[in-house]
Amino acid sequence: MSRAGAPVTEQWDEGLFRRLFQEAALGMALVDVSGRYLLANDHCLRLLGYSQQELRGLTFRELTHRDDLAASERYYQRLLAGRQSFVQVEKRYIKRDGGFVWLLVKNTMLRDRRGDPQYILTFLQDITQQKLAEEALTESEQRYRTIFETAGTAMVIYRQDTTITLANSEFCKLCGCAKEDTEGKRSWTEFIAPNDVERMLGYHRVRRQRPDVTPRSYEAAVIDNSGRPHDVIITVGPIPESNLTVASLLDIAGLKKAEEERALLATAIEQAAEGLMITDNDSVIQYINPAFERMSGFDAAELIGKSIRQLGRDELGMGPPKEMWRVLAKGGAWSGRYANVRKDGRTIEVETTVSPVRAAGGQGVTNYLAQQRDRTKEAQLERQLRQSQKMEAIGTLAGGIAHDFNNILASIIGYAEIALHDYLGPEHQAGRLLGQVIKACGRARDLADQILTFSRQTERQLAPVALEAVVDEALKLLRASLPANIVIERQSDGSGGLVVADSTQLHQVILNLGANAAHAMGPKGGTLGVRLARVELDAEQAARLGGLVAGEHMELCLSDSGTGMDEATIERIFEPYFTTKGPGGGTGLGLALVHGIVTGLGGAVRVESALGQGSRFFVYLPLAQGHAAGQAAEDGPAPRGRERLMLVDDEAPVAAMAAEMLGNLGYDVRAHTDSRQAAQTIAAGQVDFDLLITDQTMPGLSGLDLARLVKALRPETPVLICSGYADFRGGEEESAEAARLCRLLRKPLTRLELARAVRQALDRREA
Repeated sequence: MSRAGAPVTEQWDEGLFRRLFQEAALGMALVDVSGRYLLANDHCLRLLGYSQQELRGLTFRELTHRDDLAASERYYQRLLAGRQSFVQVEKRYIKRDGGFVWLLVKNTMLRDRRGDPQYILTFLQDITQQKLAEEALTESEQRYRTIFETAGTAMVIYRQDTTITLANSEFCKLCGCAKEDTEGKRSWTEFIAPNDVERMLGYHRVRRQRPDVTPRSYEAAVIDNSGRPHDVIITVGPIPESNLTVASLLDIAGLKKAEEERALLATAIEQAAEGLMITDNDSVIQYINPAFERMSGFDAAELIGKSIRQLGRDELGMGPPKEMWRVLAKGGAWSGRYANVRKDGRTIEVETTVSPVRAAGGQGVTNYLAQQRDRTKEAQLERQLRQSQKMEAIGTLAGGIAHDFNNILASIIGYAEIALHDYLGPEHQAGRLLGQVIKACGRARDLADQILTFSRQTERQLAPVALEAVVDEALKLLRASLPANIVIERQSDGSGGLVVADSTQLHQVILNLGANAAHAMGPKGGTLGVRLARVELDAEQAARLGGLVAGEHMELCLSDSGTGMDEATIERIFEPYFTTKGPGGGTGLGLALVHGIVTGLGGAVRVESALGQGSRFFVYLPLAQGHAAGQAAEDGPAPRGRERLMLVDDEAPVAAMAAEMLGNLGYDVRAHTDSRQAAQTIAAGQVDFDLLITDQTMPGLSGLDLARLVKALRPETPVLICSGYADFRGGEEESAEAARLCRLLRKPLTRLELARAVRQALDRREA
């Protein structure tokens, strides 16, 4: 029938049919029997994002979402076999840009005079918004009602007895009814054409018991209050855990359908998570959506009507590269990433795609559409990952260097102590000098310990920590990295309070604050003040510090005599990647890490600064409750013995030194520098020994390998494993096994430490 209701006559020529095909409000395509696209109308091309040339030759299989491909293939085979001449299916099509769109697809098989399949005529209807509306209904009552009213599609909810409980405005508009006369008063079936009622009631009765055998979408006629029919696509779904069913009705009449599509498009753009901007072909802004407003910090009224080319970075908050303009001038689409400066001055990183919008028929560009996504967090995570990888590599290198350094120190400390205690004695003229050598080596060992602590890649372990001791250790390492013209002035009230923390992280806090202070003082140097005190915070003070719990805290203050900061800089110093240093001068992560570590420990950071007056950083950490500071081990004479010891270390100087030291303490020591040879000796039973002392990291067999062998052959024989690393460098299972089989000692060991460890192991065996 024509628009006026007259029958179609032979006057409808081929040109008219081509116009109907091209201008139809539905997507239409002609497909050959292999499933390959031959021709598509403009609506279809817009739905999928392809040009006619790009789409031609593709098959429906290449465009179908992989989760829908099996069902599509079944329907296609039914058409091909002649079991059905028409099929209808909801499926997702993959668009050219990689996204997907939900479509209601109707396929009709066209056959030649002999009845053989010739072509498939495909109609495509965008039902994406319907899908979104259906899914959103399950989330919450408030959200459901908002989507229900603003979906742009006629929708009703009805009970098991088909009484309508809710009808949205679109439904009332479609059917010409008032809400107050419909909701709770009329049956859903009153609006359905009589010849469709029985079919729909049959679906309704079966849907709750067997939803898989009833179609979710079907075509029917709706009768409005004036008796006029409307052809619609009805999509029905039961609402879980209720006796309610939701139905959406899409009017597929040409003009009305086009109006509804525009309404749905406008709603989608307004609610899109990505920022969208539309300009004319002279780059004058015509529209920005709410997401773009949030992203840029500007209201639409501030930008609409202005040309992008005439706006500066401070006004628009954008910095598109010149390349974009060159690509757009040639009629192409551009995608890229760049930094935006928001209205409030904050920099964000965005990913933008700008596409030309062409007039009907592709004649000339009428508008440009810019899609923008804020990827600042992604970019920060990428930079953090790169920084983490750098730090991991540095930590691994530092750990290896410290390990080798500890082996060197072991020989120096050992021979110095042998000379002092076993040959010269403390009263000898050279004794004082050897004592100074040993003290210097102790400081070197502490430095190596700090490096090893830095190199550990482990989860933080929170425990009561003596903050004053950690400060002293960190200052030793910091002192080595600062220029000589920076003086460190340390003060403490001597309270010796404990805090629950990870000592490695506390080292990082102090080192970062110290490095920041050194940079602020510049090449002229100055004074770095470090003050530690126990303070009592009342409720008001605790609240001002960001909601701390009132009570006793340890206050650590690092001050500098540098250039100071203005208020604007103070407000941003804890932002990740914010830095006042020039290119290559820093990552901008130091103070952000300080803030993250301290707040993660239940503390707070406060800053005082002014231009020309230096800066003071105050770190507050809650005082640990119920813990007392440990007492250092007392000095005393080195215990002696006469037992037989086997010593294994691949470092010959270390092995020789340890053998001589233990021999001077009365022990009978057999030293080996080859772990495999030592294992053969143990396995053959060639040497009887009461204790095995072995290095952990050696070529061939490790210390743990030797410990396993000894425990298998001589379970009662104790084992001491020495390592220049900060911990046992194996997996969790190996670490647990080592703890069960032996005792782990840290290199370098002093004479007293080694003597005590040996004596304790031997005495424990005898006990």
